[in-house]
Parts: sequence; C-alpha cells; structure tokens
Amino acid sequence: MALTVTPVYKWAQGSKFVSIVQVTGDTSYPNTGGTVGYPITPATFGLNTYEATSDVSQAVPAVPYFNFGGIVASGAGGFTKIDGTSGNLRFFGSSGTEIANTATAAAISATLMAYGH
Repeated sequence: MALTVTPVYKWAQGSKFVSIVQVTGDTSYPNTGGTVGYPITPATFGLNTYEATSDVSQAVPAVPYFNFGGIVASGAGGFTKIDGTSGNLRFFGSSGTEIANTATAAAISATLMAYGH
C-alpha cells in the first residue's frame, strides 16, 4: 500500500501552520478488508503531530485536513474524498462506486491541506 506524496507548500509561524500536498494512488489501493482507503497521518504533511485545536472549527478536530478535490488523468474518471469516520482518503470511479485494486488508482491524484495551531 503506497500513496505517493509530493509536497506543494508548507508554512509555519509561531504555533500556526499550513501544509499542502499532492497525493497519487497506486495499483495496490486497499478497498477491501478492515482498512478501506489510504490512511492520512501527520507525516503525510511533513508534521510530527496534529494539534488538539484548530482554527477550522469550534470542536476539536480528529483529522484537521481538507481534500481540495481529485485530479484525474485524462480518460480515467473518478474522484477522491476523505472518509468522515476513518479519516482515510478513498478513491471512487466516475460512477460513484469505490474503485477496485486496479491501475485506476494510479491515475487519480488529490490535493490535501492541513492547517491549524
């Protein structure tokens, strides 16, 4: 299970931070069993940990990151979303069905952002 992570932008000042990365799937996309989708951790963003508070909501966020949206290769179709329960990044085909472990996952990328303080 490998998710390719390419840093796009990282900024920190005092206790505040922003980190934006582009992620791309691979042919071993996990869509069965106990773990569906790619786990997104602080290390995905080049961070050591997520802070307990964030400017993004009044509640303590379990996973303070956002998915800007999927970027798909020409003809691949599909999109990504972050699972609200597990916090994993999941890949879906153009029909809205989660993709199988195929080359389709390798053609899908997404831009993710983490920020807080």
